[in-house]
Parts: sequence; C-alpha cells; structure tokens
Amino acid sequence: MLFLAVQSESRWGGRGGGPDGTLPWIEQLSWSPRAYVYHNFLSPEECDHIIAKARPQMRKSTVQGDAGKAVVHDIRTSYGTFLRRKATPVLERIERRIAKWTQLDLAYQEDMQILRYGIGQKYGAHYDSLLDGSPRVATVLLYLSNHTLEGGETAFPKSNKWVDPALAESYAPFSKCAQGSVAFKPKQGAALLFYSLTPALETDDAAMHTGCPVLSGIKWTATKWIHTQPFHREWLDLPPETASDPSECRDENEACAGWAKDGECTKNANFMTGDGGLAEAELDAGSQPGLEGAQSKVYEVTLRKPLGMVLAEDRVGGATIVEELVPGGNADKSGVVAAGDVVKRCSAYVLKAGKESEFQSKGHGARPYDNWERIMFDCTGQDFKTVMSAISSNNERWGIFNVTLELLRP
Repeated sequence: MLFLAVQSESRWGGRGGGPDGTLPWIEQLSWSPRAYVYHNFLSPEECDHIIAKARPQMRKSTVQGDAGKAVVHDIRTSYGTFLRRKATPVLERIERRIAKWTQLDLAYQEDMQILRYGIGQKYGAHYDSLLDGSPRVATVLLYLSNHTLEGGETAFPKSNKWVDPALAESYAPFSKCAQGSVAFKPKQGAALLFYSLTPALETDDAAMHTGCPVLSGIKWTATKWIHTQPFHREWLDLPPETASDPSECRDENEACAGWAKDGECTKNANFMTGDGGLAEAELDAGSQPGLEGAQSKVYEVTLRKPLGMVLAEDRVGGATIVEELVPGGNADKSGVVAAGDVVKRCSAYVLKAGKESEFQSKGHGARPYDNWERIMFDCTGQDFKTVMSAISSNNERWGIFNVTLELLRP
C-alpha cells in the first residue's frame, strides 16, 4: 500500500500551485493521523456536476445504528444522499483519480456520499473505520462549495501533531471547534485523504475527526470511504439510479388532503402542485443596490412556511439575496425561486393606523386580527435585519402560513 507524503514547493515560489493557484499539488498535514491534502483535485465544473446530481435526492443525514440500521442522530445534522459508483462519466473519472492517488482500486470504494451543511450544522467526533470483515482503511473528503465559508473545518481533536508546525499558522484562522487540532478549512476543489487504520490494520486513535459547525455560508462535501477488500463489487455493473419522475403526483405530507380541502391547491399552487401561481414581468431594476440600471425579470411567488431557503446580505449594506435553496424545501419545490434572486418586496403584517390603543389591550394575537393589515413591503434599500423582520411578521402562530415574495432575477 502506498502512502503519499508530498509537500509542494512550486517553481512559482513557495506554496501555491501555479501563478493563479489552480495547478494540482499534494501537501502532507500530519503523520498522526496520516493526512494529506490534494489541492485543486477537482475543477469547479466537476464540483458543480456532483452537486447537481445529488441535489434532487438530498435527505436528512443518518448514522449507522444498531445492527447496521441507518438512523437520524443529533451527532449529524446535515442533509445527504449517495451517488452510485460510475453513475456518470464525470463521477467515474473522479473515482478513478481517487484510486490512482490512494493506490486502492475503484472496487474498494463505497458509493459517493454527498453532504450539505447549513449554518449551525455539524458532524460530531467519530471514527470511520467500522471494524468488521472489511473495515474502512481510508477516507477521501472532497470539498465542493464555492461560498465564502466560516467554520465547517474537518478537525482531528485527538491530534495537534502537524508535520510542520508552520502549517497551523498558514491555515489559520480556525473556528473555536478546530483550534489546537490538526485541521483543514473547506476550499472548493480540494481533497483531504486520511487513513483510519494503522499499517498494522488497527484503528488509529488519532483518526477521530469532526465536521465543525458551519458559522456562515453553505458547505457541500463528497465522501469516499475505501475498504480493505472490494465493496459490493456486483453493484458496479448496476445501471445508474435516476431521479423520480417530477410529473408524478403524490401526497408527500399527511396534511395534503386537508390543505386541498381548504383551497390551498388554488391559493398556493406552487407549494401544492409545483406549478401555477407565477406572475412574471419585465421591469427596470432601478435603484436596487448592486443592480443599478439592469434590465431584470421580477417574479412573484407565494410559498408556505417554512420557506426552505437561505437568505443573505449581498454585501455590507447591500440587497437581500437568496443564497441557497434547501433541497426538497418549499422554495425548491416551487420551481420558481433560484439562488442569486434578489428580494424586491415581501408580504408583511403591520399595525393599522389608529389601532394603537386596541393593540395595547388585545395584542398581536387577538382574534379576529383587526389590529393588523397585510402589505407588500418594499425591501429595496432596506438593511438585512429589517427585511428579515418583515418576512418574519408572516407568523404561523397567528394563522399566517404563507409568504409572498417578489424576486428580482438579474
């Protein structure tokens, strides 16, 4: 078995992999555990391909429980799915590249696991080895996100033994979770290889690792676990799995029948049936921050809460944008909302003029809701906190389950 230990000093001067930092190069992080980073292992296009193939299948992540059963557990709070080996020509090229790097045949690899971590999501400290008839000898983590990310490091809490102490400084700063440990900060296209077993095929105690909580941004990873023996070799000849037919209509929530009876199929068609309810117009973006003078499309869509999307500030003092859709969430199901859309207006509930005294006596939650009226709030030029407060005023505790958004698409 070959254990690569290569630290690159490129002809461009120091660590960097070419004048623009895009050339592939390998760097050793630690001997305990044996851990190596392959910089620029994947191209941005390959990263996007993996995410695109996984996104329609993403589900709440599980861990292996009693008798090998997959169970949901607080140790792992991400969303994930598996892509079968050789599912596409692109995936097969990546898998063969991993086999060449690790010197372990593709047949020894498990199917590729794709994980998506939002803010606060993590994977607690654990071992990958699974000491059974064919334990996992090594793990390759592929980092797919191109978002600006804080937190989310892969850290080895039982090891602070960098192969070169200067590496700790070069990769800093780390979040609190990763401080004092050998760790790697997510970077699109990079691959982290570490060995869970010693050369004697015993569990390496230092290989315990954790996926630190994401503090900002979205973290996408792909995991390849590699065994000491071929892993279900017969699966290699199976046809690739396909996503379910989107034209198939079926109830995905036990409340569907009740919602339909209440008229939601008409009032909230995007959520209920995945089509209809879309208003589209060509408008001038005008003074929308970051889109000055651009000709853009504006869409109006009504979504049931939870919305299933991550909103963020485009820049300090900039527009509120859709940063990411939660796979399978209501925004994703609508078929309308897309990452990068700008929130132009949103439905909001405000106190009616002259109702201040009644508000003091009855409060917001009094029925009927005579104190309040629904408006379309203009988010243009508003700070992020104000926009989020306006959206939050559509409060399901007061019987308000839908939010209407006017989204501008550059």
